[in-house]
Amino acid sequence: MTITLDPALETYIREHAASSGMTVDAYVEALIRADRIAEQESIEAIRRGLADVAAGRVTPLQEFETEFR
Repeated sequence: MTITLDPALETYIREHAASSGMTVDAYVEALIRADRIAEQESIEAIRRGLADVAAGRVTPLQEFETEFR
């Protein structure tokens, strides 16, 4: 696979890969894996939040604001 990047971004990736002791391929793969994990965690958090709403485990904003202050 060949990907064309902005030269500044390519430099950034090469520098960070080298400072991490990784090849560029390994560094980019690690970034993509981390991004996928973060995306999955975000989706799961949204699902938990929706389940809380459906189950009535919520606090109205006005009540929260009163208690928070």
